Amino acid sequence: AAGMQDRLSLQLQLGALLAADEAARRPGQVLEVPVATTHDTATWPFRVEGLEELRLPGGHQTAWRLQRLPRDPADQKLELWLSPSQAYVPVRLRLTQAGGDSLEQLWSGTDRT
Repeated sequence: AAGMQDRLSLQLQLGALLAADEAARRPGQVLEVPVATTHDTATWPFRVEGLEELRLPGGHQTAWRLQRLPRDPADQKLELWLSPSQAYVPVRLRLTQAGGDSLEQLWSGTDRT
């Protein structure tokens, strides 16, 4: 399908959607992206939660928090924080399994050389 992403490029696609369209950055807005996984393809909805101030290992960042709206109780919960000052790439990412186990990644810096 047009615009289909994998689970990695999805993060960059969401950033591109936010960067390109001011209306996409309204809290409560739902962004829908077609995603191909190892098992299926589906449209993943992400709700824009709002702009948040973050203190991260790489320093202070202001970032848009997006949350995947699960289709099923067994779906992973995915939360992304996309920073306008870092070209809308994720500066924080949290994956939470249905059982509660989670993985979090935090921005530690940007190499601009």
